[in-house]
Amino acid sequence: MPENEQQNFFSRCRQLFAESSNLTELTNRYKIKPDGVYLLHRDKQGKVYQEQLITHKPLLLTAFYHEPEENITYVQLELYHAKGWQRLPLKTLEEISRTNPIITLANNNADINITNARLVIDYLSCLRSCLQEALPQQKLCKYLGWQGDKFFFPGRDMENTQFMLSDGELYAAVAEARGQWQDWLQTYNRLCQTSAEGRFLLDCALAAPLLERVDFKGSPLVLLYGSKGSGKSTMMRFAASIWGSDRFMYPCNGTLNGFELRAKLLSGLPFFIDDVQLMRSRPDFNEFIQSFIYMMFNGYGKQRATKELASASVNRWQTLNILSSETTVLTPEFYGGAGRRILEVRLPQALPRELISECNRTSAKCYGLAGRKMLELLERFPAELWQEKYAQVCDRLFAVDENQHESTQIMVLALVMLADAVFALVKAGKEDLAELPEMLADAEEMLLQIMAELENPELLESGEYYHEQLVNTVSANFDCFDFYNQDSKQVDGRSGYKSYGFFKDDYVCINSKVFNGFLKQFAKPANSIKVLLRDAKLIDTDEGRFTKQVNVRFNQLNRPRMVCMKYNETKSA
Repeated sequence: MPENEQQNFFSRCRQLFAESSNLTELTNRYKIKPDGVYLLHRDKQGKVYQEQLITHKPLLLTAFYHEPEENITYVQLELYHAKGWQRLPLKTLEEISRTNPIITLANNNADINITNARLVIDYLSCLRSCLQEALPQQKLCKYLGWQGDKFFFPGRDMENTQFMLSDGELYAAVAEARGQWQDWLQTYNRLCQTSAEGRFLLDCALAAPLLERVDFKGSPLVLLYGSKGSGKSTMMRFAASIWGSDRFMYPCNGTLNGFELRAKLLSGLPFFIDDVQLMRSRPDFNEFIQSFIYMMFNGYGKQRATKELASASVNRWQTLNILSSETTVLTPEFYGGAGRRILEVRLPQALPRELISECNRTSAKCYGLAGRKMLELLERFPAELWQEKYAQVCDRLFAVDENQHESTQIMVLALVMLADAVFALVKAGKEDLAELPEMLADAEEMLLQIMAELENPELLESGEYYHEQLVNTVSANFDCFDFYNQDSKQVDGRSGYKSYGFFKDDYVCINSKVFNGFLKQFAKPANSIKVLLRDAKLIDTDEGRFTKQVNVRFNQLNRPRMVCMKYNETKSA
């Protein structure tokens, strides 16, 4: 073996087997060489008369990790292969003590099979007993989030801590921060100045670690909806860059079990779900989205049993769930409880194309910076102080709102407002909370603008809300409607062949296709709005039953399909 390879091998051994290690048993039974591990056979006088090769590739135990949640100890094994030491996947103490699990190390180039598995197990047991006291037991984190006053997150200064996330893609997304802070901050400021909704969305992403800090009950859902190509996904991608790369965003096509496990991994962080409107292709959309909203907001999953028929631990989380869609997800079937658990914000106008391009470029090369700076400030002060600040912000918003919105909405908005103010301190490089009131005043202006545009779920449960908007739409298109003549029992045409409909007494009959076009202004399912209007007896959509009764010929069609809607005022020619 070349000399440099020997130095590489022996330097790792010397580093591991420090003077504090009790190696008497190990040296009496085994010999570790670059070409393998040997079992020493000794005679009665203690002299070695045979060296039996156990494995061609040296194997060392280099670290112990304790997982406090499940109270399991893991070990780190290193294999000498291809002229260097390679780390193997973490194994539990039970796994390195049984034949079948230890043989699976062959998938990682280890020289272990059914014939030498028991010998390798004995060797690792001896190695463990010699090194357990010499090697410090480190903490193993299988989940991100708060543990005490420390937020465990990859890439931060976490001494004696090893992360073992079940999702390797998630770890790769948040493992490190890249880019320049000033470059990211410049794009952030431009987006906030251009769009209040964009600033609100970024504040939602920053507010996720505040949930547990202020003892918020639940995991809020925020939906940003708007027309196609308006920049929703771009804003989502840039908001995700607060914590990691674009792999931090997830699609909407999944099961409740999948969303549950993902939320458990993301506890303490935002959960980005893009293009929720695609869920509408599911035949059970209403039932699924209602279960989804309840589960995600409540912050706990299903009760399950283990293989031994014992009760398994329930998955719990506290995330801020940020969704994007081209339409709202609420339907009249579940406006009640589900409607109060999701905050729907409409994007009124598209972002400028130059800004969309800039956000995409910045989020691709600068990410993971803002979140780490935010965590440093949150950890600097105790949770009791943040709870006090949050209570003050809630009282302020409740006083300003004057019972216009649901209490759950106000509490979520207060959390976002506090996050905006805290991040303003981060941007300014300040740590004194005495300056927080000034930052809160600026954040309140943005929140009031968002609150003015929020739709109250109680209004959306009634057909009167949509009826009032439709009456205004008909009035705005008054010149496109004709009039029904009571004497001749005919429609007096004045708007031409493409007439939208006609007025009759205090009703207006609207062509069904035109009516469906009017409903698109709400960005809600047309059938859901029709159900509300029909239940309130404000429309009659029985395929032109009214025109059938008067035997009217309209738009060159006999008894065309019309929607008869109350108009509340009589129009005359």
